[in-house]
Amino acid sequence: MAQDAMTLYCVLAEDAGGTSTALEQALIQSIRDVMKLRAELRFVDAQALANDGKVIEDARKYD
Repeated sequence: MAQDAMTLYCVLAEDAGGTSTALEQALIQSIRDVMKLRAELRFVDAQALANDGKVIEDARKYD
C-alpha cells in the first residue's frame, strides 16, 4: 500500500507573532482529519515560495 505524504509550506502574516508548536500541531491534525494524509509542515518566508503559478505540486515518484 502506498504511503502518500504531503509537505505544506506556510507563510505567516507579519503580525502573526511567529510560529508555535500548538499552531503547527493543530494544522497537521486538521490536514490528517480532512485529507487523510500525513503532513509535514514548514514555515517559510514568502520569498522562499516559487512564483510559477503552481499552488500544488505532485512530486510523487512512480516506480
